Amino acid sequence: MISDLYSLFEKQGEFLRFSEIDFACLDSVYASPEQVYGIAIYENEEQLLENWEEAADELAVKVQSRLTGELMPLRWDMYLILLVKQHEIRANTRKKIENDRQYFRKILLSEKDYPFSHKLPLILDIKPSNKFILFDDHHFLEELKQYLSTGTIERIGQGFFEGEYDQEDLYRMLVLPYANRGEEV
Repeated sequence: MISDLYSLFEKQGEFLRFSEIDFACLDSVYASPEQVYGIAIYENEEQLLENWEEAADELAVKVQSRLTGELMPLRWDMYLILLVKQHEIRANTRKKIENDRQYFRKILLSEKDYPFSHKLPLILDIKPSNKFILFDDHHFLEELKQYLSTGTIERIGQGFFEGEYDQEDLYRMLVLPYANRGEEV
C-alpha cells in the first residue's frame, strides 16, 4: 500500500523525491514543477490525531517557507498526504483534518481509499467528449460573425455559420473565385 503510493509519484516522471532535507515527521516529500506533496504515514487514527499537525508544520517550515523567487507560486500547489494504515478513519476525524486549510490542503488516505490515484490531484485528466466541449465550431463561428461586416456575412451566407457547408463547398466558395482570376491562393 505504501509502495503503491510512492510509485504513483515515481511513475509520473516529473516528480523528484527530496533527499537533501532531513524530516522528523514526514516520510517523504515529492515535488514537480507544478506541485509539492508531503507524505506522512501513521499506524492508526490515534497516532494520526497526535502527530498530523507537526507534519504540517514541518512541511510548511522546511519546504513551503523556502519557496522563493520563481518557485513561490508552488506555495499554492502544496498538499500534505496523511496515510493511515488502517481500513477506515472516522468521518469526524477526516472532516476535521481535510477542512483545515492552514498552509496547504491535507489529504487523508486509509486502506479504504485504495487505489489512491483517484484521491490525488496529480493529473488533470479530462477526456474530450461531445458532452464536454467548452468552445466548439459553432461557438467559434458565432464569435467570428461578430467581427465581420454585414456585407461579408451576406457574401459568405448564413449556411456557413450554421455548419451547412462541407470542405469542398468552402473551397468552391472561398478559394476558387480567386484562383480563377489568376490570383495566388
